[in-house]
Amino acid sequence: MQAEECGVATGGDSNHLYDSTKSWNGQYDSSGSLYSCVMIVDGPGAGEIRRISSSQGQTITLAESWSTTPTTRSRYVIAKGWKTWGWRWHDPGTDDGYYYGQGQAAYACTVVKRFLEQYRAEQTTCQSKIDLTCTLLCTKLGLDDGDFLRVPVLYRCTVDGEESWLPNMVNLLNVGGLIIPEPFISGTDTEFNEKFKKVLSGTYIDDWYFYHTGRGEVHCGTNVKRDPANLASWWNN
Repeated sequence: MQAEECGVATGGDSNHLYDSTKSWNGQYDSSGSLYSCVMIVDGPGAGEIRRISSSQGQTITLAESWSTTPTTRSRYVIAKGWKTWGWRWHDPGTDDGYYYGQGQAAYACTVVKRFLEQYRAEQTTCQSKIDLTCTLLCTKLGLDDGDFLRVPVLYRCTVDGEESWLPNMVNLLNVGGLIIPEPFISGTDTEFNEKFKKVLSGTYIDDWYFYHTGRGEVHCGTNVKRDPANLASWWNN
């Protein structure tokens, strides 16, 4: 998801957010492939996320009503390219061309402050497990710290264990070249795209609805044809 801009509302009603400091010209709407949403991140309505229908002048019009009307104390963030938790199928009969399965109303977007308020402890827990794995690999395989490429990942813990909040680049596929899940880190963030992706170079693909919402990535959903080693009783070697 790409964060576009933020501000403090100067008012609102059930289906609108107003900001008298803005002059929008339709750049946020529900057309095309990058739908827009607005998140209230502080003040009245904090935590609410709604899809934007249109944006003109000082007014954001929503596709769904607020549960709590924003006030002059409501701080918001507008983002493009939102995703949802749940499966998605093509359905030309719906307003955006898709049918959403379980989790269709849950937008998979947040801001770092709110994420860390909810999941800060989980990051420490998961990092300790990653560090333990790295230590084991160094001990058993003779590796050192320079052999590891550290990838930015945010985790959350569920009743079934830890899972990656964003598509996990480590769960990639090597077919002579790398096929890597697109992590959607700050959308088109220059530093990530121009620096990190040059280090971990390959083809980045959007596997969100195909694999990520099923708690897997591109590696989980593919098979690679390989020639087996010519070893008799290979399981004993």
